[in-house]
Amino acid sequence: MAGKPRRIALKPDIQVSRIPEQSLASPVNMFAEIQSGKGAFPLHSHPGMTLLTTLAGVVRGQACIDGVHYVVAGVTFYRLSGAVATEIGTVTGSGPVQIAYNRFQVGVVTDPRLYVYDRETLTFDEVLATEDNGFSGAAALCVVNGTGVFIEPGGDRFNVTGLNDFTSINPTEVSTAESRSDPLVNCVTLGSSLYLLGADTIEVWDNTGDGDFPFNRTIVIDLGLVSRETSVVIGPALYFVGRERESGCIGVYVLSGGRPQKISTPPVDRLLERAGFIDQATALTWSIDGHVFYRLNTTAGSVEFDLSTTLWTRVGSGVWGMATEPGPSLLTTCCAVDGAAIFGDGGGRLLRATFDANDIGGDVFVRAFTTPVTGDLGAQTIVDELELECQTGVGTINFDPVVYLTVSKDGGHRWSVPREGRVGKVGRYGRRVYWDRLGMAADWVFHFRMTDAVPLKVTGVWALVEQTRRP
Repeated sequence: MAGKPRRIALKPDIQVSRIPEQSLASPVNMFAEIQSGKGAFPLHSHPGMTLLTTLAGVVRGQACIDGVHYVVAGVTFYRLSGAVATEIGTVTGSGPVQIAYNRFQVGVVTDPRLYVYDRETLTFDEVLATEDNGFSGAAALCVVNGTGVFIEPGGDRFNVTGLNDFTSINPTEVSTAESRSDPLVNCVTLGSSLYLLGADTIEVWDNTGDGDFPFNRTIVIDLGLVSRETSVVIGPALYFVGRERESGCIGVYVLSGGRPQKISTPPVDRLLERAGFIDQATALTWSIDGHVFYRLNTTAGSVEFDLSTTLWTRVGSGVWGMATEPGPSLLTTCCAVDGAAIFGDGGGRLLRATFDANDIGGDVFVRAFTTPVTGDLGAQTIVDELELECQTGVGTINFDPVVYLTVSKDGGHRWSVPREGRVGKVGRYGRRVYWDRLGMAADWVFHFRMTDAVPLKVTGVWALVEQTRRP
C-alpha cells in the first residue's frame, strides 16, 4: 500500500514537562517567523556571530551611551571605537555590573562600590564615604530626569544624587521603601517614575521635583524581584523574574503602567523551579529583523521570549547529546551598537550578531528542533519517507552541508544513530532533503540538527505514512 503524505506538526515554543518525552518538542537556537496554521510555520535559526574583539576577563556589563560603547571586562572599564578598546580605569570585583548615565557622567556599580566617569574631563574615580556625603555603598543605580538614585546594600534605604552629578550626595536626601520593609534588590526607571524592586514588593515613586525630596510613593505591588540581573527595561516595560509574596510562585513578568502581567508559560516555570541559585540568574535583551527578545539565563538552561510572537524557545551553547539538555548560554551581556547586537561572553569576547555568519566567532553553532510525539491512535505506522522542507543550495562549490536526523520509535526514550541529509552545494536550490525506509512504530519522534556553518530555515516536515494495524 502506497504511503499517504502527512504533515508532521512542529512546536514553535519551549516544552518542558515532568513527563520526559513531552519535553522534546522545543526549538533550540531558532525562532518562529510567522505562525500560519497548525503545524505550518517557518523556523529560522538565530544569527551567527563574528568576533569584534577580545578583552581581558569576563564581560561583566556593557552599554552604548550617545554612540559610545562602554564595557567592563575583568577588572577594567573600557571605551570602544569599533574593535579598538581604550582603558579608562579599574573596577574591582568579578560579578555583573550596572552601568547608568546622566548628561555628563557614566556611573558603574559593582556592589557595594560606585565609580564615576566624567565624560567631559575624562576622569574616573570611585565615590568614597566622607563626613559630608554619608555614602555607605551602592547596590544598584538608575537615573530619573537627570537625578541619580542608588539603593544602599542590604536594606530598604535609597539615596538621591544631585542633578547630573553622581558624586553630589546629600546624606539628608534619603528615604526608605517601607511598605513591607523587605530589602531592596534593584531600582529602575520607567518613563518619569522610579521603580524600587524589593524581595517581596515593588514600589512606584513619581518624580515630583520637590526641592526637599524629589520622589513620592504612589503604588505598591505585592510581587518581589528574585534576581537583580533579570530585570531588563525594554521600551516602556520592565521584564523580570518575580516571586508572588503569598504563594511563593516564581515566574517571568512584564510590568508597565504599574500593572504586572505574567508572561512565562508552565514549561518556563518548571525550568525556573529546577534552576539552582535562582537569585544569580541573569537576563539581557537583543533584537534583529524586527524581533525583540528577552533572554533569561539560569543554571537549568537558557530560554528567551520573542516579544513579536510571544513565544518562548530554548537557547544553548556548545554541543549536547540526545540524552542531555542544552547547556546555558555563555553569552551573558548585550547592547546595541550602530544597529547591531553586541554580545559579551565569559572569555572576554565581544561578538556581533549577523545573519552573514553561521557560527559563534569560529565555534560550532548548533541549531536543532524536535517534533512532538507523532502517531495514529496507537496504530503501528510505516514511514516510507521523511522530508525536511528547508532552504537548500546553501553550501559552497566543494562543500555539501549536512542536516542530521535522529529517530525515536518509542516516544523519545531511545534514539537511532544519526542519519545524514544533504542540503546541497551552492546553487542546488531544488535539492530535496529526505530520508527513506525509516521502519515501523507507533510513537514516532524526529529530531533534526544542523552544526555546519550554513543557514537553517525550515518551513515544514512531511512524511509518507502507511498505517498497518492497531495493538
